[in-house]
Amino acid sequence: MCPELTALPRCTVVQLSGVAPLRPIDVNAVEAVRRTAFVARGVAYPIYAPLLLPDGAAARMLRQQPGIAEAIGQFNRVTKAVITVGAWGPGLSTVYDALSERERRRYRRQGGCAEIAGHLLDAEGRIVAPQLSERIIAVGLEELRQVPDVILLADGAKRAAATSAALKTGLFNGIVTDASVAEKLLA
Repeated sequence: MCPELTALPRCTVVQLSGVAPLRPIDVNAVEAVRRTAFVARGVAYPIYAPLLLPDGAAARMLRQQPGIAEAIGQFNRVTKAVITVGAWGPGLSTVYDALSERERRRYRRQGGCAEIAGHLLDAEGRIVAPQLSERIIAVGLEELRQVPDVILLADGAKRAAATSAALKTGLFNGIVTDASVAEKLLA
C-alpha cells in the first residue's frame, strides 16, 4: 500500500508495532512510516525495536527507551489505524514465523488462529495468549478500541479464517482485501 501513496493531508504518522526481523528491509514498518510521513509532510514516530521479544521483562525495558516511549505515547492520539491480519501458519504471520515450533504448537492448542498487531486471537476474536501479548511491542487492542477509524488489511485465501476472527473483535470499521478473502467471508 505504501508505495502507492502519492498524496495525503498533512498528518503525523505513528508506527503501531515493532518490526519483524524476518521481512526484507524495504517493506518493514519503519520504512512504511517514514515514507508515509514524507508523503504527508508530517512528523514520523517510528519504533526502532522488534515486534516480539524473548520475554515480558525485555519488552517492558524496551518500551521505556526514549524513542520507543515517545512513539508509544502517541498511540492515544491516533485517529486512523491500518492493521494487517496474520493467520497462524508459516509465512502467514510475522509472530508465528518468529516463534519456536514448540511455542507455535502450544498457542495453536490454546486456539490461536489469527494475529493482529502481534496479539494472538482465537476464532471468536478473543486474545488467547496474554503471555505472548506481554512480549510484544505494539498497540494494545484496548488502545485500538479508542481509535475512530481502524482499517483491516487482509489478503490471500489462507488468511480468510484469520480475517473472520479479526473482524469478530469489533475493532474494525473498514477492510481492504482481495476477492479470495471476500468470497470466503461472504460464504
